[in-house]
Amino acid sequence: MSRATKKTKKKRSTAKRASTKLSRPQWTLPAGYMASGKKMANLREVVDPETPTMNLSQLSDKQRLDLVAKRIEMQPDFQIAMLGAGLIDQKRAIQEVKNGTPIGRNLAEIEERLLNHVIETAKKQKS
Repeated sequence: MSRATKKTKKKRSTAKRASTKLSRPQWTLPAGYMASGKKMANLREVVDPETPTMNLSQLSDKQRLDLVAKRIEMQPDFQIAMLGAGLIDQKRAIQEVKNGTPIGRNLAEIEERLLNHVIETAKKQKS
């Protein structure tokens, strides 16, 4: 293997690892609920085996929608483009989610998928 090939491989593997590292704000965003179901839990709490939390699948629809709305609310630069709905800013996204509209449900599904990925990534980072 040539020296250039080794360098390229090293750069690729470093770039791949960097892309899976979570940003500092992700750790403080709500990522679930405490086991009581009354208080939201941040990502640190969700991945901590010593802290009793609920899985996303255990949440009620209201808890899931509240969790998504809170996550969007805590991201001041939140903006997403959706086919058929156009560009959705933070304020509109929160309203759509809280009102349980079809757009809000789609946003919740997107955020839940992202959250599942974030939780898995966080668990890998902690181990």
